[in-house]
Amino acid sequence: MMKSEHTITQGQLVFYIIQTQIGIALLSLPYTLFKVSKQDAWISILIAGIFVQIFLVIFWLLNSRFPTLTFYEILPKLIGEILGKIMVSIYAFQFTLFASAVLILYSHLLKIWVLENTPIFVVILLLVFTGVYLGKQNLRIIARFSVFVSFFLLVLFVLVALSFKDANFLYLLPMAKTGWLSVFNGSKEATLAILGFDAYLVIGPFVQGPAKGKLKAVTIANLFVTLFYTYLVVASLAYFSPREMKIIPEPILYLIKSFSFGVVERTDLVFISIWMVMVTTSFVNYLYIASIGVATLFGQPTHSRFVPYVAGVAALIALIIDNRETIKFFTKFVTNAGMVLVLLLPLTLLLISYLTRKKETGVKNY
Repeated sequence: MMKSEHTITQGQLVFYIIQTQIGIALLSLPYTLFKVSKQDAWISILIAGIFVQIFLVIFWLLNSRFPTLTFYEILPKLIGEILGKIMVSIYAFQFTLFASAVLILYSHLLKIWVLENTPIFVVILLLVFTGVYLGKQNLRIIARFSVFVSFFLLVLFVLVALSFKDANFLYLLPMAKTGWLSVFNGSKEATLAILGFDAYLVIGPFVQGPAKGKLKAVTIANLFVTLFYTYLVVASLAYFSPREMKIIPEPILYLIKSFSFGVVERTDLVFISIWMVMVTTSFVNYLYIASIGVATLFGQPTHSRFVPYVAGVAALIALIIDNRETIKFFTKFVTNAGMVLVLLLPLTLLLISYLTRKKETGVKNY
């Protein structure tokens, strides 16, 4: 399936995974974790990074047994044609729901911070049109876009670094005050927030180079995302007092908003402009891997014709879910379902492949 499409390098894989993971959760993650782990939220991020690495190894082992097949193509081979197609449709829909969650959180945040009087459907459609245009391209073009956008993270790094001159690191003490149970509960929330590493299940066969190089690439991506999110969480916890953290849903934006550079008074708007591009990348990546699943389901050689349909379903869901409580329920459902589908089923499939001794033969895992 789709082996005629352009492949990508291991370096491009690093940036593809980074941009799929870093997106909508970037602004609110410190607040989300603080509600669970309090000042130990940064520890939760580090533990989540370890969990993610374990599952990346599982994904890599599964890909190594079927080096030229996507996850969608592996499913029928291990669990049968009928059940396999059912699971392919479920996974494709799950990635569509991820894309829809990006649309929902993106549009509502812009509604609050920037486009107060703009109808929300206009904001959604603008991202959808952009996403469809990019999502219809081959993987190499999408990966190159991810590489380009990743350089904007340097701007965010510098802006957040300015907060350390007013930081009070005593806010982070004492360590493990909330107890390790809260820390591990926070790590679950962190893992849910940085879903996106699962993209490797689909694009792994398109990555050039030896199998060990692929593992190194996804490890580098995971290490970067873990440390970057830890950096943002530490900056937020050190800048805002515990009492302030309880009432600030987007601490990164409020942190950046506190700075002024003379000619640039609203630095938060500058950052939101950059963040919009990063969210677009995440949305495009989900559209791509979801449309590959739909193409696999219908036995089609290319994904591009299905991108508008996937984007349309994601947009429709985003337009229907329009109040705070429904959004909270939807995002919670999507992330929890993602935990089961993305983390547990690949492990089950790997065990099945070993128990039944099924693997791709006659193929060099270059």
